[in-house]
Parts: sequence; C-alpha cells; structure tokens
Amino acid sequence: YSAYDAEVGYCQGMNFIAAMFITFMSEEESFWLLVSVMNDPPCHMRALFGEGMAGAHRVLYVADKLIGKFLPKLANHFK
Repeated sequence: YSAYDAEVGYCQGMNFIAAMFITFMSEEESFWLLVSVMNDPPCHMRALFGEGMAGAHRVLYVADKLIGKFLPKLANHFK
C-alpha cells in the first residue's frame, strides 16, 4: 500500500487491517479492499494514518467526550 499511496505510506496498525482481509480473501482482493477502506465512504480511514495522525486524534477526542457523557463511571476510571 505504501507504494500505491506514497503520501500516507505505511503506518503501524495498517497491518492488522490487511491481515484480517488476507485471512478471508486473496492478496490482490485484500489490497484493493484496503485501498477502498482507506479512501472511500463510509470508512475514509486514510485520515487515521496520515501525517501527524490528525484523524486518529479527532476520533479519540470524540470517543473521550462520548464516554464522558454516556459512561461517566468508566470515564472516571480512565482518569
């Protein structure tokens, strides 16, 4: 994938996604599914692995706020 999308390149964590795909389909099908998951709706996971991982920070921020609002005991446990 890093050769296909040099801007994102390779980031640890992609391997878990690719490994799951390879478990169920051929290497080529897995590659194109990864390309789709990274770029197309509804996943758009490319932002999670980009420079500075800004998308991952955004997702974690939202998760933190939702846990605080709907699961306050769990949020306190994490503090």
